[in-house]
Amino acid sequence: MKNTTYFSMNTLFNGSTHPSTSLVTSSSNMTGNTSEDADNLINTFISSGLKIDAINDKYFSTVLLPSFVYACVLLTVGIPGNSLVVYVYGFKSKKTVSRLFILTLAILDLINCLFSISTELFLMWNFLKFDFPAICKISRFITSFCNHSTTIVLLTIAIDRFRKIRHPLKTKMKMSTAKRIMIFSMIFGCLTGIPFALFYGTKTLVLTTVVTDTQRFVYEGKTCLPRDGLDIIYKEILLIVLSIAHVVSDVILVVLYSFVGKAVLSSNKSFRRVDPTSNKSHSNRKISFELGRRNTSRSNSTSSVPGNVSRTNTMLFLVTLVFILSFVPYLILAYIRTFQSETHNTSSLHKAIQQLFLRSYFLNSAVNPIVYCFVCKHFRQEAITGIRRMFSRNQTKYRPSRPTAIHN
Repeated sequence: MKNTTYFSMNTLFNGSTHPSTSLVTSSSNMTGNTSEDADNLINTFISSGLKIDAINDKYFSTVLLPSFVYACVLLTVGIPGNSLVVYVYGFKSKKTVSRLFILTLAILDLINCLFSISTELFLMWNFLKFDFPAICKISRFITSFCNHSTTIVLLTIAIDRFRKIRHPLKTKMKMSTAKRIMIFSMIFGCLTGIPFALFYGTKTLVLTTVVTDTQRFVYEGKTCLPRDGLDIIYKEILLIVLSIAHVVSDVILVVLYSFVGKAVLSSNKSFRRVDPTSNKSHSNRKISFELGRRNTSRSNSTSSVPGNVSRTNTMLFLVTLVFILSFVPYLILAYIRTFQSETHNTSSLHKAIQQLFLRSYFLNSAVNPIVYCFVCKHFRQEAITGIRRMFSRNQTKYRPSRPTAIHN
């Protein structure tokens, strides 16, 4: 008995939570395995040919086209954007803990763009004609690795921001400690990516059947979903664990940044209330500055510039916020589609929106460079300089400039 999932253009995949890439096995005579049915009709399984191509093309144009355009935009922005982040924070910034965090995020996002989004584009173009289980497994593993490693990095950033704001006089995180945490995040990402590599593979979908007097032609699609033969309980357990992990990490991030934001607002009010650059006498300005520094001792180190700290906090908070929000649509829809019975007579527009939301999490891999561009002046300047140098015809020799910015 072949393990298949029935599929038609009027319904969604049953329990589909994370489509990916595969490649179909071609058959020149358009026939596959045959078996004797109970009604004496011979089943002929067909997995390639003009009819399969037509069904695939129709599904792409009516359902997957918005998702394809969305992924193309993210790829166009993400690869050059994250490359610029790696260039600026890898070669144009002084070595600090915050710089290491940002650089790690950029590398993970770049890997996600190069492999995960690119593979997703290839899948969507041939969604019903792929039977490459190895590519499917690798793609899902890389996606899980990048997203879960990013979660650990963002949690570390939030904890570091909280310590600097709430306890400025305590010992700051050392570079060696930050490097060890980054290595741990990579190991964690690899370990949590193993279940995805095990569960995903080739999924057989029955697209349509044509019955004659003596035969039943069963047209099958091949795609990358939880593989044939996988018990539904494993998919449910994986989704529940994934959802709980994201909810817990999101709550921790929100709580930590709530304390950070409150301290920053209090700091800004104190510095506006006691302005050391007012037109009073020199002695009064000195007293005012000391009062302002004492009032903000809980939220800023005495050796830090409040403006720089605030901008860095804002930048890292926005990166975290994008990460949290980008996963919300995917998790909600994946949960509904896994535990809810199959919906019939679903419109193409409804299916297209669902497929778009199933790929919402790709957003966090592409928009971080945009956040850095708007918030960080140093990044804008170095990125523009790097682009001009790259396209300058008169540039004959590359002379790297000295690092100019420190991120607290």
